Amino acid sequence: DDRPGHAADAAGCRDAADLRRRSASAPAQVEGACRVFPETGLTACGAILDAWHAGGLELDGAPGFSEAENLALFGLPLSPPRVELLSDGRRYTVQWFERARFEIHPEGVLLGLLGSERSPIAGIPLIETGGVPARIGISAIGLDARITAVGVDDRGEPIVPNHDVGWFDQSGLPGAGENIVLWGHVLRFTEAPNIPAPFAAMDQLGIGATVSLVDQYGTEYRYRVIRRVIATPDQVQYILPQGRELLTLVSCYGEQVIVGNEVVDMSNRLITIAEPAR
Repeated sequence: DDRPGHAADAAGCRDAADLRRRSASAPAQVEGACRVFPETGLTACGAILDAWHAGGLELDGAPGFSEAENLALFGLPLSPPRVELLSDGRRYTVQWFERARFEIHPEGVLLGLLGSERSPIAGIPLIETGGVPARIGISAIGLDARITAVGVDDRGEPIVPNHDVGWFDQSGLPGAGENIVLWGHVLRFTEAPNIPAPFAAMDQLGIGATVSLVDQYGTEYRYRVIRRVIATPDQVQYILPQGRELLTLVSCYGEQVIVGNEVVDMSNRLITIAEPAR
C-alpha cells in the first residue's frame, strides 16, 4: 500500500507497548448523516459512511454498489469512531469495521491494512501475526512466485497483477487465524510470452499437496490443500473471512483471455483451499 501514512502499516505488528498506547484511544465525533447498524448497535457517519458506500464487491452487475456489496467488502462496524495514534506517529479519527479500518486524514478517508495491525477493540484478543505474504512456493507444480499486495478497482473487481501472485490486502495474514486470499492468472500475456503465468498449473494441484508462504520477514508458513471448488465470479463467499485460518488460491480473475487468436471464456474460477499443516 503506497498511500501516504500507510507505508509503516505494511511492516507488520507493533510491540505490546505501542498497542497499549493505541488502545487508550479517545472517542471522536464524525459530522454528517449517519446509518445505524442494528447487528452491532454501532453507527457510521459522515465521511466514513460515504467511504463505506463508495466501495464494494461486485455481486449483481448493476452500476454502483448496493449495501449488500458494501457489506461484502467492508463488513459491519466493530467500534465507534475514536482518535488513535497510528504508525506515522500522528493521531487520526478512525473506525474499525470487520474487514477494514477507515481513517480520516487531511487528504480524505483512507483504509488501513487490517491484516498488518492488531485490533484495539475490547473483547477481541491480540494475536501474533506474520508479516505481509511475499512469496509462494508449491513444489508439486513447480511454482515459486513473488506475491504483490492488491485490492479491488472502482467497480469492486479484484486487481490481478500481470505476472505476480496477488494477495488481497483486506484478507488475512499468515498466522493471524483468518482467510488468506491469493489470486493469479493462468495464461501468459501475449506481449510477454516468455513470462509464465503463476497459476498456470493450479488445476493439477491435488488434495494433500503442500503450499509454502514466506512473509516479508522470511518466516515460512506451510499449508495443506483440503478442497478444490469450481465457482462463478459472483460466489465471493470464498474470499471472505471464514472464522479460521485458511489459504484460498483463486485462479483466475478475468472473464475472457486470448489464446492464440481466439477468445477463451474464463467465467469460472478454480478455488483451491488449504489449511495450516499440522
